[in-house]
Amino acid sequence: MIKLERVPKPSELTEEIVKELIHRYKQDGANVWNKNYIKRDLLNMSNNKFSYCECLVNEESKYMEVEHFYPKKDYPDLVVEWENLLPSCKRCNGNKLDYDPNSEPIINPCDTNPKEHLGMRLYRLIGKDDIGNNTIDILYLN
Repeated sequence: MIKLERVPKPSELTEEIVKELIHRYKQDGANVWNKNYIKRDLLNMSNNKFSYCECLVNEESKYMEVEHFYPKKDYPDLVVEWENLLPSCKRCNGNKLDYDPNSEPIINPCDTNPKEHLGMRLYRLIGKDDIGNNTIDILYLN
């Protein structure tokens, strides 16, 4: 897992739009983050890789899901907050599901250099600390 450099949020994601999308999500649970401009900029940020497993979007899966680092059910006000969004494959997003990283931290590849918490041994990821171990366990990275 590599550190991602967060790019500026899409110009289409104005404060007014953010408020409107959060309101819609709170009203009816609509999939308000499934916007082409959000997905486009997330993929640009990650060089067309998924943020956790680093599989290339075109090789492993043509479908990218928008991952909410802080789960949308517990943090509805962050549902389209740019700093909370990551590109994810279906497997990693499903494994993480509603896991709250405030309970036991995991790596956010935009905020933390994963190399501080993860290493490799015999082609498998190993945790250097609890954060690395939690990340491997929660996301089933091995």
